Amino acid sequence: MVVKTNCDGLLDCRSDADVALILDASGSVGPLDFYTQLTFVQDLITDLPAATSVHVAMETFSSKENVHFYLHDYETKLGILNGLSVPYLYGGTTNTGYLNFLF
Repeated sequence: MVVKTNCDGLLDCRSDADVALILDASGSVGPLDFYTQLTFVQDLITDLPAATSVHVAMETFSSKENVHFYLHDYETKLGILNGLSVPYLYGGTTNTGYLNFLF
């Protein structure tokens, strides 16, 4: 996860933040661990204070990247949480060369 913000900690932040979530969907991860990643992300988003304005983007990667949503696609916490409903579409070998795609 990449966080760009002007505060001490994401959960204590009252300023805007841009969060890029990059989840591993390679074949070695498997569906159980993939959904464990999603559960962590759902908990993170759910626990954000209401006063925090956060823009979230999410990408999965394996043998190719798959951008699920960009920073300004969802304006509400509920929208972001709904956007996290993605299937595990595993690929082959992890190719970290795609990690710059969101930035």
